[in-house]
Amino acid sequence: MDLTRNYLNNNQINKIDTNNLYEIVEDLPGLKVKDIEFCAPVYYPIAEVSVNFKERNFEDFEAVEQLILNLYKLGVSSPDILSKTLGIPKNYIKQTLKVLEGYGFIDLNSTTLTKEGELSLKKGRKIYTHDVEQIFQLDLLNKQLLKIDDRIKSSNLKLLTKTYKERSTYNEKGHLDFNDNTDDKKLIEQINNNFDNLVKRSSETLRKIPERINKVTPISGFKYVDSYMLLIKNFDNPIVVARRYNPTAKEFRKRNVWKPLGVNKPEEAKFLELEGVNVNTIEATNYIIKLFNLITEQPLSKSNKLEELYQVYPFNQNGILGISSQGFKDIIQIDRNFFEHYDPFIFELLQKINEEGEFLIVRPKLYGQIISLTTNDQTLYDLYSYYHEGVAKLGSKKLLLSIVVKELNGNSQNIEEIIRIINKIISN
Repeated sequence: MDLTRNYLNNNQINKIDTNNLYEIVEDLPGLKVKDIEFCAPVYYPIAEVSVNFKERNFEDFEAVEQLILNLYKLGVSSPDILSKTLGIPKNYIKQTLKVLEGYGFIDLNSTTLTKEGELSLKKGRKIYTHDVEQIFQLDLLNKQLLKIDDRIKSSNLKLLTKTYKERSTYNEKGHLDFNDNTDDKKLIEQINNNFDNLVKRSSETLRKIPERINKVTPISGFKYVDSYMLLIKNFDNPIVVARRYNPTAKEFRKRNVWKPLGVNKPEEAKFLELEGVNVNTIEATNYIIKLFNLITEQPLSKSNKLEELYQVYPFNQNGILGISSQGFKDIIQIDRNFFEHYDPFIFELLQKINEEGEFLIVRPKLYGQIISLTTNDQTLYDLYSYYHEGVAKLGSKKLLLSIVVKELNGNSQNIEEIIRIINKIISN
């Protein structure tokens, strides 16, 4: 068997969807592997829009600024008189007056405060507005702006061009062309109607508040994000989850987490132990159901499924003891003969079986159907037990695996041989 870096890298690529499924389970606290009945990679429509809006800011006054405004309100606007009254150099008074005019609190050609100046003096804080331009992301199905700290990385958004659609990977992912006749004008109208949401989701609501939208400019048309459609036990309909990005998260791993773009009802968000998840609109629900029906129409034979399994691990057919179906899941019973070639994946698989009773495999060409590997072979449970003990002794999973690879080079790679090597490590 080829134990080169190239082989392992290719196998890792083939396991991407399976790895993502287990990341999703890790990121959704209430979700368990046993609850997942269907999982398919899909494209979900997202728009990026540049929003130019008037933003209201709040700042504390400097003492001199507030004193000058109080005198200005009383009709004292002359720099000479202000300088003598406050005992402050005239040049400094002039500079401060220009600053206050810049904030829009006074008009140097008048002796009265502006409305903004009156309001700021009344509230005891500088309240002023200025134009800001910021890029937001819009969930096109739920018509909701994504939170600033819960957005999708722009690099993960795709324009499904003609060239991209001709690639084989495009055809393996569930997708419906988004076309609800939403032109730029309607998109702008949706953002304006969503203004309260923009205020609520502003990144600094305590100090900066959007006051009104000046202009909305769509960026590069509709895009799509790589997502997964999940059918979860007892959920009304499938949901779609996407990887979200929060650059402010302290833990690097938590900067990229999988979250639903919406759920069917609040109880489902509660089941997943998540807060702040939108309830899908009727449009989003209909789109997801239509896409689900499209994906599940794909015919799959037993040989098709085993071929996809082989892409993840080149198994020995003699190690398959039986196959049974349960909804969209094929449960495959295996024994030690399944593992004819060494791959670190063996230990990952056995860990999941040991902890959860099964190991789930997801592939694009399985079209949402899941392969569940399970076993009653005590030798495989023993192998995982020895592996766990070996890692504990060496203090490093990487070190243990490197010794196993070195010892296996040129020798038999069956399970008994791997057990012999790890037992030797434990005994020394």
